[in-house]
Amino acid sequence: MKSFVQSLFLLTNAFGSALGEAFVPAAFDPAIEWMYVGLAVGAFGCGCLIWLLFHKYNDTEESMNYIEGDVTVTGGPDRRKSSIAA
Repeated sequence: MKSFVQSLFLLTNAFGSALGEAFVPAAFDPAIEWMYVGLAVGAFGCGCLIWLLFHKYNDTEESMNYIEGDVTVTGGPDRRKSSIAA
């Protein structure tokens, strides 16, 4: 299992290196600014996509973390306040 996880890690590194090599032709002086603008816009777009997909889990976080008999979850707007039962 450890070698499988390590291989996945190295695969993501390989994709990052391939992406870096793909941007080498755009890394000359006048176009380098637009290369970084493109990367920034892509990162912003991915951040927005991740937020759209996963923001609903913010509302259910406390109930997902709830372990019966261990934590009592208070309702209402102060849902982040929880007390640990001893």
